[in-house]
Amino acid sequence: MTYDLRVDMPASFGPSAMPAVSRGGTGWVAGVSFETEREALADLLPPFYELTETPTVQLSYARLDEVDWLGGRSYSLLAVNIPVVYRGEQQTIAGPFASVVWEDDCHSIIAGRDYLGIPKLYADIPEVAVGESAFRVSCSLYGTELLGITFSDMEPMAQEVVDYASAESSTWHWLGWKHVPGTPLEGAVAEPDASYPTIVTQGNTYDQGWRGSADIAFNADSVGIPISGRIANRLAQLPILRVDSAMAFHVIDRYLDRSATRRLE
Repeated sequence: MTYDLRVDMPASFGPSAMPAVSRGGTGWVAGVSFETEREALADLLPPFYELTETPTVQLSYARLDEVDWLGGRSYSLLAVNIPVVYRGEQQTIAGPFASVVWEDDCHSIIAGRDYLGIPKLYADIPEVAVGESAFRVSCSLYGTELLGITFSDMEPMAQEVVDYASAESSTWHWLGWKHVPGTPLEGAVAEPDASYPTIVTQGNTYDQGWRGSADIAFNADSVGIPISGRIANRLAQLPILRVDSAMAFHVIDRYLDRSATRRLE
């Protein structure tokens, strides 16, 4: 087998069917950040990232409609990002590190884990009316909620504020950690097949925005839920010292440049 073109698993069926760049589509985003204790948050980072000055967790919901490679279908996600700095020999990059991302479509999960290095897991994520004055986003598994965010007192932003946020989000970089556990030879200890930082390039364009407040609830009693339960439990142990203003936006255009995804050295 030659590797002139990208090949995804299952590798027996030829080059990847994923487009190099996905463009277009509408949707919604909503998010809130909170400050926490530095030591507790630093424990969640791989060795090649360091926290920014203020230890912060960013919770981000997104509803992606009219997704090109899904044949115009939609999916939702709920991400737990940590603002970090990567200091390499050639470059220094600041951006959100994806500690965990829950999504409700297995195809986007597989593509994001295998190639982008984004740690995606499955969860049920209800569709919500983000443009309302109050709404709630959540993700759950087997009927048990993992994370819920209640947005309230959401009021429209001035258009110049929306335009500024849109310009800031027109291109942004998501930092990942591609970690692939190794399969050992008989009698040997397995080393990871891969374990390195990645950078993903994407962007959103907004035409409306809202600002308000939010309440955050991680489920500390979800340990019995496979894989995701222990993650929600660990996140529930992070002290919430201060919650920032909540924001939401209507997305009128977006792109994801898979061809620009790089391994950081």
